[in-house]
Amino acid sequence: MIDLHAGLNLTGKHTLAGCVVTQDDEALRFMREPNAVAGMVSALDTLWDGRWQIDGPHAPQLQVRALGEHIKDVPDWRETGLPRTSLMASPAVFDGDALIAAPVAGLQNGFEARIVPDFASFLLSR
Repeated sequence: MIDLHAGLNLTGKHTLAGCVVTQDDEALRFMREPNAVAGMVSALDTLWDGRWQIDGPHAPQLQVRALGEHIKDVPDWRETGLPRTSLMASPAVFDGDALIAAPVAGLQNGFEARIVPDFASFLLSR
């Protein structure tokens, strides 16, 4: 494992504490590692991954999970301009195994996803 300080001096892709860090000549990007959220499941009325609130039509059987390999079911995900890895780790709404919505990836179907910062982050942003 490469420590963060050393890793930032290298180009390429690295993992650190549940994040993927990529660097090229133009940008440094931190994103959630898909494996870090692969087993997370929540109801629509709770925060997913401690930071994402999903708003939209509620039904008791709907669950929020990582989009993961279901990205193949989102035809226009490339139009978001976000890396595939980021989108795979983003929240999606499922009814059983059926993908209903992936708002961050552009498949809205009446749902929206927003990041809800914790109180400390809110205070530091002021």
